[in-house]
Amino acid sequence: MKQLKFLMVALTLLMGVSFTSCLDSGNGENAYDGYGYFRTQSYMGTCFFVDLDGNRFYPTPESLSAMTSNGFKAESADLVIVYFKWVDEQSGNGGSSSTATDHNIVLVSVTPIDSYRAISLPSEVGLENFENAPIVTLNPTTNSNFGGNNTLQPFLYGPQMVVLPISWKMEYKAETLAQHTFTLAYVEEAQQDGSELVLYLCHDKGTDEKTDFTNVAFKAFDIKSFMETIKNQTGSYPSKVIIKAKADMDGTTMPDDYTSYEIDSSSLNK
Repeated sequence: MKQLKFLMVALTLLMGVSFTSCLDSGNGENAYDGYGYFRTQSYMGTCFFVDLDGNRFYPTPESLSAMTSNGFKAESADLVIVYFKWVDEQSGNGGSSSTATDHNIVLVSVTPIDSYRAISLPSEVGLENFENAPIVTLNPTTNSNFGGNNTLQPFLYGPQMVVLPISWKMEYKAETLAQHTFTLAYVEEAQQDGSELVLYLCHDKGTDEKTDFTNVAFKAFDIKSFMETIKNQTGSYPSKVIIKAKADMDGTTMPDDYTSYEIDSSSLNK
């Protein structure tokens, strides 16, 4: 029988993320049967989740309603972290490894990751319209609830999305958060060969002029069209995805040069 593959959630990814439902079962049984990253989709008014293999996971109406009551908005969600329980034992079994299957689940928690679509620009000149402030880093270090520190890394959700742990400076006010926007751009003139995909992360601080607080948040960007274009041209996905960003560890000075962050994507071709 088919063994479902879940892209497991690193504990560090959950730092600072609020779940829409508590994971503590409180009665001695396992709080969940599985968890992982999924894309949210809807059809004919039905919300469901799809993994990288195309398997579809349909939440029970009651558990979806509970998530909705706790703030989950299926219509605006894209990449999400889902903890779930199988409705029955057969739900966890599939058919052949080449066939996508449907499964019924009870949602335990759903955590959306802010998701956007990467844009395309002909040259670096257009980047100035989307950035007026540096980031701090794409390798922030966070304190773990389990002891020690964790250095976060950008990663790929298959060939579909890139997920970036972005650290930046801002005023210590909740209402200031909306001032800061991030754009990921594919610059046509920056692409040299199909072995690498180069993307530029731009940070616009809006009207926020203060830097008294360091924020860290995960942002996901849909890059599927660029990955597929390279694969169609060369026969394979790029072996590296390079994110370039104006980074300053103090988060106050806009540097002249970009800092590069590399993601190994060679495993996508295996």
